[in-house]
Amino acid sequence: MVLVALGGGCGAILRYLLSRWNVTFPFGTLTANVLAALCIGFLIPYLKEGNVFAFFVTGICGSLGTVSTFALEAVTTNYSIRYMLITWLLTCAAVYIGHQLNS
Repeated sequence: MVLVALGGGCGAILRYLLSRWNVTFPFGTLTANVLAALCIGFLIPYLKEGNVFAFFVTGICGSLGTVSTFALEAVTTNYSIRYMLITWLLTCAAVYIGHQLNS
């Protein structure tokens, strides 16, 4: 649990820094979600369980890429449908690309 908390703190700080790009469009949230998806896709084949999994995947990636912020921004932005589609497509592609980097 300590490793999840430490990783979660790191991911949350990175997410906060990226959120500064959310001026006219939620680029920071989009970047955070795509980055978390890419890392998860890359790391999952190597880290299936244990302490390193807890720190990186559950902690960092779990707090970096969150659905709640995405959902809020999808509802409150003027670009809601486009933003939802872009996020969904890019995060799915990022997991696939990350996973393929291991092949």
